[in-house]
Order: sequence, then structure tokens, then C-alpha cells
Amino acid sequence: MAITYPLPWPTPHRISEVAWAPRSVVAENESPFTVQTERFVHQGMRLACEVTVHRTTERAIAETFIAFFLSLNGMEGTFRFGDPAGASPRGSASGAPVVDGAGQSGRTLAARGWTASAAGVLLAGDWIEVESWLYKVLTDTHADGLGKATLDIWPRLRTQPADGATITTSAARGTFRLATNTPPWRASRRVFWDGFTVPIVEAV
Repeated sequence: MAITYPLPWPTPHRISEVAWAPRSVVAENESPFTVQTERFVHQGMRLACEVTVHRTTERAIAETFIAFFLSLNGMEGTFRFGDPAGASPRGSASGAPVVDGAGQSGRTLAARGWTASAAGVLLAGDWIEVESWLYKVLTDTHADGLGKATLDIWPRLRTQPADGATITTSAARGTFRLATNTPPWRASRRVFWDGFTVPIVEAV
């Protein structure tokens, strides 16, 4: 059977730590005479992190992870990944939220379908998924009397999502790839997978 990307992350996930390192492309120019600065904000934004997968003495689990990483063939393949520490939203996420209006772009997202007049439907730091893209909510968000709300997000919208596209608020995931062609593993007679840390980046 042919391998089809993106792959699901193996279960159980075996993740002991995720060190996020999001990248924004912002340039700065400083005058050599006045030392005043100006900044140039470019479009580039990308989620990135280092994922630490902890050791196991169970060969079945170890071989599942070895096969997973080899199946990616270095930086070629992609996989679905979300923040295990942020799988559940801090906000109520009440209602059935969807994208409110086609043609949206930038760093905000209009949404409808929340419980009318509900406070804190999402809180700063919650993750959402829209059309397979992963976004971080930056501010506490409240629904108005019509069940509508505007979300401040990072990174900027990757695509212009369709009107009515589902907004996933629990176990949100995005599509990532390895940031290296040589993911290592180490094994011994008693420890089939000694754990390692691998860098991954959003597959933009």
C-alpha cells in the first residue's frame, strides 16, 4: 500500500515536551546617524517547534515511531500535528463555530455560530484549526447577540477559507514536516527507543 501524506502522528503520542519557536519575518533598519529605527513587516510567518519523544522499553511502540519517521523520508513527507498541552481550549468553545464570510485574509477571522452573547468562547492562547491550518488565538474572544465574534490569530490566514468552513476548537492540528533529513534514534538491548528531540516546521 502506497504511503499517502500527510501521515497521522503515531499513538500513543509519547511526547514529553514541545518547545515552540514561531518565526515572524520582520526586518529592521537603523540609521547610522540618528540610531532611529524603522521596521518592515513582511508576510512570512511560520509555526515551528522541537518535539521531544521520550524513551520506551516496548519494542512495538519504538518500531512504530521508527517506521513513522522513516516514512516521512526526511523533509519530503508531511504529517498532522497539534500541541498536546493545548488540545483542550481554555474558553467555553460553546456553539458550532464556522467561518463568517468568504474572502477573508490577514490576522483576524470573523466567525459565527457561537452561543449568542457567550463570554469567553475562546481565550488567549487557545488553538483553532481551519481547513487543516493551525492558528493561535491571541485575545479573549466573546460572542455578540447574534453569535458572531472576530478572532485575533497568529499566523495570518494561510488561505481564504470558505464561508461556513468548520472552526475546530478541540484537538486542533496543522500540517508539518521535519526540519531535518536525518532524524536519529538510539536503541539498546533493554531500551528500544532512547528518546530524541526533532525539529519540525509548518508545511507552508
